Amino acid sequence: MLPGFHGFDLIIILAIVLLVFGPKKLPEVGSAIGKSIKEYRKSMKEIASPLEEEESSPALNMSAQEPEPVSARVTSSGKHEV
Repeated sequence: MLPGFHGFDLIIILAIVLLVFGPKKLPEVGSAIGKSIKEYRKSMKEIASPLEEEESSPALNMSAQEPEPVSARVTSSGKHEV
C-alpha cells in the first residue's frame, strides 16, 4: 500500500477519480499512469548507470592527469607568445 494512505483514504480517492473521468475512461487513465511510471523508472536507471560506471573507472578520473606543457610560439614579427 502507498505510504501515508490508509484503506478509507484510498477508496475516497478512487471514487473521486471515477466521478471525474467516468467508468469508460478509467482504464485508459490507469494504463497511461502505469506507462508513465514504467518510463520514469527506466529513465532513472539509465541515468544512474553511467554515473556508477564513471565513479568506478579510474581512467576517467580527470584530476589524476597531468596538464600538458605550454609551448612558446614565434609570431611572424619575431616575438614570442605563450
